[in-house]
Amino acid sequence: MARRKWSKELLQIEALKFSSRGDFRKGSPNAYSIAQKKGILNQLCSHMKNKLTYWTKELLQAEALKYSSRNDFYKGSLSAYIASSRRNLLDEICKHMKNKLTYWTTEMLIDEANKYSSRSEFQKGSPSAYNIAWGRGILQEISSHMALKHKSWTIEMLIDESLKYSSRSDFKEGSSSAYAIACGRGILEQVSSHMEKNVGNRFFRWVYKSIDYTSKTIYIGLTYDLKMRLETHIKQSRELLALHIQEFGLIPVTDQVIPAQEAANLERKLIKLYRSKGWNVLNKSNGGEL
Repeated sequence: MARRKWSKELLQIEALKFSSRGDFRKGSPNAYSIAQKKGILNQLCSHMKNKLTYWTKELLQAEALKYSSRNDFYKGSLSAYIASSRRNLLDEICKHMKNKLTYWTTEMLIDEANKYSSRSEFQKGSPSAYNIAWGRGILQEISSHMALKHKSWTIEMLIDESLKYSSRSDFKEGSSSAYAIACGRGILEQVSSHMEKNVGNRFFRWVYKSIDYTSKTIYIGLTYDLKMRLETHIKQSRELLALHIQEFGLIPVTDQVIPAQEAANLERKLIKLYRSKGWNVLNKSNGGEL
């Protein structure tokens, strides 16, 4: 099937089919993602309602009973999950559920990857396993059985594909066909201009975010190693943050590492900005710690 080229007009028509962002994201994920990347999501969703629910304890209990694991609860009803977490009700209303978090061993990742015939299917079908495999640097190994889907790559498609990655090495590993085409056409520099230029250390840091536009939930942080930080968050962070990052990953805010103090100031500024806009900011502190 030919890949659909979403113009702004087509995206507007598609968005008008839905009455909320959640419905738009579920009903037309590709259009939603393209609108988000183009920075026009707010514009396209201006007609949509904000679905607000006051969660009583009884409603939270009833909502939690729809799910068999905390991860499913988090994905399926984020506002209820957050309300439960804030009121310290999670343990009580989730006691019928399975383990809170899945710790992906290498064997489990291999078994999960074997369910899919292409990396794109793997990424869509099991994003947490895909993110963990990428973070551990074993994505290439566990997806070696997967078929390469031949595409006629336009420059727009190559740019869209490259935007999924924060470094050339990740681009090459995660989408080898697009990387090879970009090299062959001499446009690698153009399509990877947003990618990291150097590696961080204690003097230079990345500023990153983990963001869910639908629920307006965000976490902002500092690191010198994005892959290591992703793994650490999922293993060691408090449960709500770990689930969020496992689902949405880490996205660099800056084009490259910047001086540590400058990064700390930017982190503090962004946390303050998103809080002032009414977002659910998962950071406990005001940021800026080095």
